[in-house]
Amino acid sequence: MKKILALLMVMAPVFALQASSETPVCEFTKLHLAKQLKLSVECKGSYLQYCEEKGCGIQENVDKRRELKIAGFNVYNLGMEQDIKGNKLTALKDHRILAEVIGQFDLVAAIELKHFAKEDMVYNMALAKNPINGLAFRVPAYLQVLRQLQAKDSSWSLILAPDLFGINPADTLNNELSGFFYRRNVVAPVHTEYCKSLACAVPAKEFKADVARKPFLASFTSGKSTFTMAAVHFRYRYPYIGDGKKSMLNEALYNPMLKVYEFEAHTGFVYNPKVKSQVEEKYETSSRFSEVKSVSNFLGRLVANSRQKDVLLYGDFNLMAPREEEAKTPKEAAFRRAWMDEKGVLENFKGAAPYVNKLSTVGKEQLSNAFDHFVFSKSGSLKGCNTANADVFNFTDRDQFRAGDELIKSLDLEKFKQSLRTEMKLEKGKAIPRYSSGKVDFLSIGFQTKVLDSYQKGTFTVYQELISDHLPISMSCSF
Repeated sequence: MKKILALLMVMAPVFALQASSETPVCEFTKLHLAKQLKLSVECKGSYLQYCEEKGCGIQENVDKRRELKIAGFNVYNLGMEQDIKGNKLTALKDHRILAEVIGQFDLVAAIELKHFAKEDMVYNMALAKNPINGLAFRVPAYLQVLRQLQAKDSSWSLILAPDLFGINPADTLNNELSGFFYRRNVVAPVHTEYCKSLACAVPAKEFKADVARKPFLASFTSGKSTFTMAAVHFRYRYPYIGDGKKSMLNEALYNPMLKVYEFEAHTGFVYNPKVKSQVEEKYETSSRFSEVKSVSNFLGRLVANSRQKDVLLYGDFNLMAPREEEAKTPKEAAFRRAWMDEKGVLENFKGAAPYVNKLSTVGKEQLSNAFDHFVFSKSGSLKGCNTANADVFNFTDRDQFRAGDELIKSLDLEKFKQSLRTEMKLEKGKAIPRYSSGKVDFLSIGFQTKVLDSYQKGTFTVYQELISDHLPISMSCSF
């Protein structure tokens, strides 16, 4: 007990000062939760790793030649603490159904995972200091998903970024984590030369202009091949100063971005400077393409200056990447030039091109926006990736996702209410219900309308709430 209390005293100020780092959560999990969750936990400086309790070592059959299903997935605020209004965005997310989606693949680059909420960490630390019979520690959402995956295949593991070096550590809305869920019996992380470890987030010093959420890199081996994968959630909003209502362009961040890549100057497509919405779209498009150029420049240097020659980038780019035959409007043609021209955003990532340009955003009633892509050069180990069949996995299609559909049909309002009523919190050292009766009623109405009613009506809100507002993209690679 003395050892535990000493660690908690050390962790408390660290967690307060470094709200953007997930390392204290990992250390707490290793000390208090690993046995309960049957996990092996490694908390390294540049990555966090969670595997089945017998360890994270490479399994014997990983070196057998095989076809690997690789996916990229924006999991939509997994474990979101709260938005700028104080509302929890993903209160209805179902970790079991989300795991059913991830379980369709072998290696999944996951973005938009959220830090364990400060409120939950404070609760856990208080409970560790003064245990109360019948109360359990709260578990980070990404580990809840991992445990659901391991219930079907114990080899499922997770390698997670501790931090993506956001500008403002207190910005819980935009600060995110990236990670890789992987089946350890068919693919395994190996030393990444750039990181000098298994994995790392790329620091800001590598970029000449702002990149809101830095790439998370990890190298993997499968069959006889090794490759490096990068996961990035590119910016949605242009850099601004203010609260969103009375905001203005942050020129200190934006102007250096234009020096990296200026969309209008390079493509010849000009937005109307007299129309506010077009001016804002210009800012958004330019800042997003600038980030793509910054990241692809880095990946190009990585390939040129290290032994990491086979690099696969997955991202939610918030940009379409139309193929030549799809570029039918002036704007689409300009986007195509931005991606593929000799001086385009991929000019220094030699041989690289974007793949998958399918609708992947889950709206309330239909799919929209082709924003999720793989970017890589079809050479070396990645020559065996089948881009012709690369596609979205459409979990809104009940026939395609039958296992998930059965789980959704089994959901029950009374069981949902009961799960809320049994959650507890600590107040002055005593356990009391976490949610008031009014909050239970409020969340239950949301569950009824956004989940049960949506499913019956055939709208897509149910999938946004339970799973994500993005479909995963995937492809098969022979190694």
